[in-house]
Amino acid sequence: MFGVEFAPKPEVTVCVSTYGDESWVGSAESIAIPSVYRQTFPVEVIHSHHKYSLSESRNQAAFFAETEWIIFLDADDELDPSYVEEMLQGTADLRRPSTLGVVDGVEDDFPYLIPEKDILTSNYIVIGTMVRRQQFLDVGGFSDLPILEDWDLWIRMLHSGCSIEAIPKAIYRVHVNSDSRNSDHALADHYAAMIRSKYRRSL
Repeated sequence: MFGVEFAPKPEVTVCVSTYGDESWVGSAESIAIPSVYRQTFPVEVIHSHHKYSLSESRNQAAFFAETEWIIFLDADDELDPSYVEEMLQGTADLRRPSTLGVVDGVEDDFPYLIPEKDILTSNYIVIGTMVRRQQFLDVGGFSDLPILEDWDLWIRMLHSGCSIEAIPKAIYRVHVNSDSRNSDHALADHYAAMIRSKYRRSL
């Protein structure tokens, strides 16, 4: 009798989310999504698009995911082929890459910071961090902020008791765009001040 081999069921869903201009869909299909298909470990991928809100697009993808773990990936960023496999070696609830590979080939180490002490200093947790889906849902997902919505999420997850660790060999590659939301420094400063004020007394 011949045995039947089944492919392992994915433990991770990569949520590629876009919003606004349809050109971002093209970026997702040409940059982010292919990097997911190149993973050395089987994963699910969900691409969601929302007309007005990136937060809503991400929340929608997470809602439809059925795996224990989720990773959010911006349309114009990439995961190294071993990214998911390396992330699964960790033990924490939030697993962030320790190395950020930029498109010009220069790889920068993320700073070593103590989350509970330094999380209000800056948003040092990249969007590609792997998180437990249920814990993400338990804190309400992404808030509908025009910027720094990921920082707001990480603070809430850490405040709820989630652990975090850096995964040394997981590399997340960022494509720097001049029209990024983060290029609006006045907007970023405004919401950074708001977030710090909101959470300063609770951490």
